[in-house]
Amino acid sequence: MKSFITIFLWSLALCSNVDAKILWEKVWEEFDSNSILEIKNADSLNVVTLVGIEGFYTLVLKSDDGGRNWRKIFTDSNFHNPVHMPRSMSYPEKGFIIVLCDSGTFIKSTDDGITWKEGDIKEIHTSNMTAKVDMFNHDHGLMYDNKKYFISHDGFETYKQIYLPVSCVLLDFQMLSENFIFLMAVYYDGNPNYDEKFFKSTNGGNSWTEYYYPDYIFPMKIKFVDTLYGFTAGLQRTGFGDNTYDYIYRTTNGGETWIKVLDTLCWPPFGLEDIDVLDRKTAIAVGQFGKIYWTQDGGDSWQRDSNALIVNQLPPTMRVCIIDENTAIIGDYYNGIWRSYLATDVEEDKEPNQGIFLYPNPISSGNKLLLKLSSEIPDNYSLILYNALGQKVGCEYQTQETNTVNLEYDTSGLQSGIYFLFIKSRGKSIMKTFIIE
Repeated sequence: MKSFITIFLWSLALCSNVDAKILWEKVWEEFDSNSILEIKNADSLNVVTLVGIEGFYTLVLKSDDGGRNWRKIFTDSNFHNPVHMPRSMSYPEKGFIIVLCDSGTFIKSTDDGITWKEGDIKEIHTSNMTAKVDMFNHDHGLMYDNKKYFISHDGFETYKQIYLPVSCVLLDFQMLSENFIFLMAVYYDGNPNYDEKFFKSTNGGNSWTEYYYPDYIFPMKIKFVDTLYGFTAGLQRTGFGDNTYDYIYRTTNGGETWIKVLDTLCWPPFGLEDIDVLDRKTAIAVGQFGKIYWTQDGGDSWQRDSNALIVNQLPPTMRVCIIDENTAIIGDYYNGIWRSYLATDVEEDKEPNQGIFLYPNPISSGNKLLLKLSSEIPDNYSLILYNALGQKVGCEYQTQETNTVNLEYDTSGLQSGIYFLFIKSRGKSIMKTFIIE
């Protein structure tokens, strides 16, 4: 048991909370059977979301106020014939939006979603789950589908096919300028976890330079802030079922070398899905079951954002875009869009003798936890307890009659692990963390 606690505390240290004043709210939810496929922002106000509904229905949402409010700018209920599954979207600048669907079909808008035009990559005729588009601006961009790459310099009015020097399966790519392309792939040898390679082209895909990337580390996303500084976020399988570790790698020399900056056993054991970078200091990565990591020091350290974990359900956080150092927008696989904001009504109880004091901590299972509430806690407060999975495991309503009161919280029936106790009153919350051995 001591070894378990030691490992758990070590993991907790790696997953320490970001500033407790960053909170999350759900800003859009409408359908029961859809998923957020992409979230992209052209600037701090203009954000676009690609939604796939029931597998074969395209919906594009637009926000003009940094993700606070959303409106529909495209629905294919009376457009595509036949309807094609949306796969990927790019929003490089205000005004230009392009959505790639399966079989090489795409739609684009040059007026920020007021009108749309259909297009087609004629060389593609089959569906491919890894179809992707990325635009540097409204002219220069790259598309991938069915193991074929196509580059355009006029917004895909015209295009040409480009080739990699070896047979690879695409993981992700990014276009940094008219001719500068980063691409992460894996050799097509039947093993999806082996022979990951990083490619760079500085002449629009006419030639490529190949660089080493660690084997068995499966990067789901790459994101560069410039031609030198970038990250990959992904996973490595543990060998036990589908369990995976979270991994983030960083490069400061354009992908020539990579350094591991996050390697954690944080629960739940599923890898990261997406990453977005604001500048050379600030980035955010997300993974399934509400897993979120922030960095404010260029990736030297990453803080686990537990505020997104403590919700009624653990959403499979799949897509993210960052607005500023405290604001990001996340899309989940259960039809929800979440937005972080800097709040002033929640505070971490940092001093052991202020607000609330817990004893003992850690505590043995079945014992009673002593809560000492000071005069900072007003009348009519509630105690809400969550486990490390974000599940509510206890809720009590109390009325305080004196300035200081001692309470006992029975931990019987609670399993070993970390718990988050919220004391809520008059619109404010104080969070305390304790461990049951």
